[in-house]
Amino acid sequence: MSLYGDTKIEDVKLEQLGQIDWSSGSYEFDYTTVWRYEVEGDQSDPDRDVEWKYVWAEDAGCSCPEPYESIGELSQLTDLTNLNDFHAHLVERNGRPRGGSYDRSMDIVRLIEKLHELGVR
Repeated sequence: MSLYGDTKIEDVKLEQLGQIDWSSGSYEFDYTTVWRYEVEGDQSDPDRDVEWKYVWAEDAGCSCPEPYESIGELSQLTDLTNLNDFHAHLVERNGRPRGGSYDRSMDIVRLIEKLHELGVR
């Protein structure tokens, strides 16, 4: 199964919120991706507040496999429970040598801002 874009896993619809591509783009991928999914509740109640769970994962490889194809269970995704910790992880990843000048600082800012606007703290 591939988790590229919006998809389903364990009959749960995952909505892709953002992705940082750390690769050089040369027949490879190296992604950090964030999704959200609706926590089960009484979906027959139109006035209910929607509760979201936020998750993320990383995957890298050559162009042959699809990103995240080895993930088949929600338990293989990491819960995004602290935006500051996630931001620190992204900044650390951005500082790793990658054989070129591929600064992803603006991608990080955009993703963190989007998650903050959605209420992730």
